[in-house]
Amino acid sequence: MAISVIPIEQCFGDEGESVVPSFDFLEIMDPTFRLLRMQCKGDVFANPELGVRNASILHAEKCREALKLARVHRADIFVTPEYAIPIQLIDEIIGTPDLQPHPNKLWCLCSEGVPWETFENKLNEWSDHAYVGKKVLDGAYIKNFAGFILYIFQSKQADKLCIVPQLKLQPMREDLFVCEGDGLSRGENVIFFGNQKPNQLVSVICADAYHPGIKDSSIFYPRGNERKLIILHPQLNPAPRNGEMASLRNNLFSQEWGDSTVYITANWAAGSTIFPERRPGEKHAVQNPWSGIYRRFFNYGDDQWAEKLRSIRNENVKHGLGFAFERYRKYKVWFAHKNEHLQLLVVRKPYGGGPSIVKTSGTVQAVKLYLPNERNDGWEASTLHFQTALPDGLMLEATDEFAYPIHASIEERDIFFGLCLGHLEKGELTMSASEQSSRISYHIDDACELGRARQADRVANLIKILKNPTTLPAQLRKLQGKYTFALARRAPFNLLPKSGNEKSGALVCYVERESEMKETAERILREIPYGHAWLEDFICIFSTKDVTGEIAHYPHVSDEFTKPDRVENRPEFSHGGVSIEQPFD
Repeated sequence: MAISVIPIEQCFGDEGESVVPSFDFLEIMDPTFRLLRMQCKGDVFANPELGVRNASILHAEKCREALKLARVHRADIFVTPEYAIPIQLIDEIIGTPDLQPHPNKLWCLCSEGVPWETFENKLNEWSDHAYVGKKVLDGAYIKNFAGFILYIFQSKQADKLCIVPQLKLQPMREDLFVCEGDGLSRGENVIFFGNQKPNQLVSVICADAYHPGIKDSSIFYPRGNERKLIILHPQLNPAPRNGEMASLRNNLFSQEWGDSTVYITANWAAGSTIFPERRPGEKHAVQNPWSGIYRRFFNYGDDQWAEKLRSIRNENVKHGLGFAFERYRKYKVWFAHKNEHLQLLVVRKPYGGGPSIVKTSGTVQAVKLYLPNERNDGWEASTLHFQTALPDGLMLEATDEFAYPIHASIEERDIFFGLCLGHLEKGELTMSASEQSSRISYHIDDACELGRARQADRVANLIKILKNPTTLPAQLRKLQGKYTFALARRAPFNLLPKSGNEKSGALVCYVERESEMKETAERILREIPYGHAWLEDFICIFSTKDVTGEIAHYPHVSDEFTKPDRVENRPEFSHGGVSIEQPFD
């Protein structure tokens, strides 16, 4: 089926211009918009006749309370994961002002699946009390059930609620047809908000992201013209990093138009389970939600993103929002904690006003977080911290003088482990092209944990080497075995004398292969300011020889190593602090 992008006004036919309001998140009166994103947890049941649905009364209560919070916080956009909202709750919204958005705001509610006849009947029922945009359903391929997102907003005159469904375009791939592959009705239209506005918005539902007409992203940028686009990507997805699932955003951020795009995903929380009713006993668990906000980083000719984003990273992590950077396509992802929560964020619009030649700094900032209450039927304001317990192998070795990382802050850990592994802080914050992060500082999700444990083992190997002072190379013998793990304040050192004298510190690293030692040392000397001028005397890279298992190190220094410490002219090396620059997002 050929896919079309149609303006929201067209969904109402000739009445569109008089019904559809102006939306605050599209305008430039305010450079930011308030986003409330729900990451719910639950058991859902998949059936090729009935669709995907959650039968829990408590889940319905939490959805109702989330709507109330979206209104209280005057969220510009409220988005839920795929199949999250019970269809009966839409009936309540129509008759309950406390569940409705304020004027010029938008609810993006992914409804549970319903049989097609039920779907049509509901649209007709709602039409008695609201403006329902049905034109978007033209050309639909009708099968057993409907999977859809509902856009709900106040009409231009604020006299009625407006409801517009967008059908899913493509079923999830299934080894055996247990639900969508057999029963999903499919649409051929994507609704476009913001025609002739400074900013625009579209949504793709889960597998829509790899539809042949969608995945190269050009359908949203006709004739290659730039748009200032917000893309919502709600999902019920056990594998959100899957290459096909990520194809839309990968293609998008490989193009110049990725510069002006905000890409937002919303998945179910870890611990959610899908039960295919056609195959009793089978289940599919969501363990790695990876709900994120993706944005391009503008480097203005430098590569200082780690420093420029420091203050906002430290603030966001308090509210369950982590950070990773993808070097190749140069985008950031602000990812949510894997557990169930509601998160209120302030996000800079793709275009916030001003000359288009100026790339505004902006932020993606988490400002409030809610967790399920004790009864699990609502939400309460809370905090949500990432799990910071280090992998077991490292915990066993990080004792006594090597215990520094156990009690260090997340920021201190990122810097410290970056030194220990030779890729510096930026290496710890960087993820792979497949969106895998091996950051040691805290647990992200199960998909990242294997890489995290592997990196932690390398730090453990470094500790084992340092615990044997008889095999230390000459450049470290001046420490005379009385050393400790710590972060120096004025130099990129992670090993200091117990006296705390930074003049006698050193930078020690461990790499997996002996062949990497020289390259790692050279890279560090290039990346540290004026590194070649002073740091060569204080660096030691360790590895293990492949054949013999012996300890290798680089550089090799004579046993008569007596060169005096050259600290008078060292450049200042800061790990953070007050900056006069606004943080980039």
